[in-house]
Amino acid sequence: MTSRMMKKNIVYITLTLLAIAGFQANAPAAGPPALAGGGRLQGIALTGDPGAMHRVLISFQTPPGEPERARVRELGGRVRHAYRLVPAICAHLPEAGVQAFARRPGVVRIEADGRVRAIDELSNAWGVAHIQSGEAHARGDTGAGVKVAVIDTGIDYNHPDISQNYVGGWNFVNDDADPMDDYGHGTFVAGIVAAAYNGVGVVGVAPDVELYALKVLDNTGFGWWSDVIAALQWAVDHGIQVTNNSYADDSATDPSVPDPVALRTAFDNAEAAGVLHVAAAGNSGNASGTGDNVTYPARFASVIAVAAINQSDSRASFSSTGPAVELSAPGVSIYSTTLGGGYGSGSGTSFASPHAAGAAALVISVGVTDANYNGRINDEVRAILTQSADDLGATGRDALYGWGLVNAARAAVPCEGDLEPDGDVDGRDLADLVGALVAGSKGIDVLAAFATDFGRTECP
Repeated sequence: MTSRMMKKNIVYITLTLLAIAGFQANAPAAGPPALAGGGRLQGIALTGDPGAMHRVLISFQTPPGEPERARVRELGGRVRHAYRLVPAICAHLPEAGVQAFARRPGVVRIEADGRVRAIDELSNAWGVAHIQSGEAHARGDTGAGVKVAVIDTGIDYNHPDISQNYVGGWNFVNDDADPMDDYGHGTFVAGIVAAAYNGVGVVGVAPDVELYALKVLDNTGFGWWSDVIAALQWAVDHGIQVTNNSYADDSATDPSVPDPVALRTAFDNAEAAGVLHVAAAGNSGNASGTGDNVTYPARFASVIAVAAINQSDSRASFSSTGPAVELSAPGVSIYSTTLGGGYGSGSGTSFASPHAAGAAALVISVGVTDANYNGRINDEVRAILTQSADDLGATGRDALYGWGLVNAARAAVPCEGDLEPDGDVDGRDLADLVGALVAGSKGIDVLAAFATDFGRTECP
């Protein structure tokens, strides 16, 4: 166990004791925020033409209703989405309508709807083995029953390695119930998460999850933030536990482009509702590993940003760097599922992220309880993933590897801290641990196991 892991576990057990005691081109450039409308316009490049159409996200002080939607229509616009996850609507509006809404009472801001893309492939399932998923599988932990949504270009749900785990989803590009992949990126990602144990092709990190496809990117690999927000709302409404987000908006590093507030709020609110978000850190890095170039949505605090490493545990030169990087996973020469029932190789942080998403599903499958009583377990799962990672690079968290390489076997351990054993790791185990440490019958390794496992339930 690394010194960094030891220090983290000691801090964790101390806090516990105290608690018990009491994808091809950059997004279109946006101009600086316009000041018209009392400063409510954000990232919208006004043309001076009243009839010029803009695709916008309008945020309100309170949830919008039919009067707001009707006003969009009156102004010559069209409502694309009306959200509940955030108090906002997405609309196509003429410029005169945008300015009129900016003067409307109750409007907080109007943002340009951001353009997103599948993170480019830079081109055998060594990555699944490298994060030690096989050890978890051997213990019977395959992610069964955990709901994972791939927010991407859709999924080829007829693929023989995917069909048995596919449950359903939605197509937000065409607004229908058929999220068939017509680009290939989402199918590749889905295979890394959930390719079945069937003796064919490859196996995913969590080969028995319930797999959902939320299609927000079109047949060119591009999409809109507004559709991502709609997908997040769908995820909350349908009890999704983990989302994988292998797409990006590179404007995160452009100081002239405002922070996408509605999008960030949607991710934050979905996290608060219990969804664990995992995302590709981005392929905007450089060979020297310098700079803060993690992309949206990985850059948000409510999202786990995953960097890419190669088979030598070295950071891939393209992998984005910065303080938002939280974990690392294999992302070079990854072998996975392709359209039409085939297989192929690709590289990118797009393919590192689903390794971590699959590992999260394994942790949930083992059993995690709400240790801090906040009504959700995604924060505990996130802590387990970071605490169990194999430290890479500089000791502790760093801008290249985060806390280190995802270790599925250690993250999804069968509750070694369950000292009673009664299936839970809780205060009763703590009492046993303290007594054993005082008596000298247990060593510091058991302390580490307890700190890692605390809060788990239904231990195998």
